[in-house]
Amino acid sequence: LEMIKLGETRGTLADFFDEETRTIDFSKAGSVLEDALHAHGNIDANVLLEWYRGRAGEKRFDHDDIVALAAQVTLPDGSGVNVVDVHDFPDAISTNLYNFRSG
Repeated sequence: LEMIKLGETRGTLADFFDEETRTIDFSKAGSVLEDALHAHGNIDANVLLEWYRGRAGEKRFDHDDIVALAAQVTLPDGSGVNVVDVHDFPDAISTNLYNFRSG
């Protein structure tokens, strides 16, 4: 979200974010990525920055998107997949870890 705000302020949002598909391309964000990235966990900030620079397009999903996506999964044994838990990261606002279970 901070990258989107910075991109809007700097007039560079269209360089790395497609609003229609909600896809962000970290490899094209340049200084916006550098200025918006917050180190989290025990990951060195420079390592994290290089990791993000090496990524390409990433679609941003909201909670309802994830639940709907999980509902479309059918495993080889015929069982489905459900979201069973969601964890947030206090140091990375709007970043969530989803746990799924078949059944």
